[in-house]
Amino acid sequence: MITLPGPLLPGTGGYRVLTDRRRLAALLQDLAPDRLEVSDRTTLRWTGRWARRARVPAVMVSHETADGVLRTWGLPETAARRTADALNTRTAHAYSRVVCTTEFAEREFVRIGARNVVRAPWASICWNGTRRSTTPCCGPGTRAGPRRCS
Repeated sequence: MITLPGPLLPGTGGYRVLTDRRRLAALLQDLAPDRLEVSDRTTLRWTGRWARRARVPAVMVSHETADGVLRTWGLPETAARRTADALNTRTAHAYSRVVCTTEFAEREFVRIGARNVVRAPWASICWNGTRRSTTPCCGPGTRAGPRRCS
């Protein structure tokens, strides 16, 4: 796994973005990956097209809804939904697979009829104060109780 630093996006509570597409595309070309996993549905969505052209299987991981993100950025509900549907349609076409970590995230891909979507819950590391375990402990349908997920 390779992690690249990116500048902070103001007003997002610490979200970082990679804005230099040319540099990242050149790095991907140099690395010649045999697989690509992307979890930034905004600034890195274009890497699905890169992967398809390079004949590299690519997965987009979705743990939120695009329309929800767009609404937090101030778009009205109808506009957010329409924009999300257009973005998600392009995402589903660009990636070999879209992996949704929750039914909540999967809903908007089901809404557009995407057929390359699978649901795979994240297994988080749970810390209950005395031990760690790798069981799914956070998110909808789980009971985190006093545990902290990290």
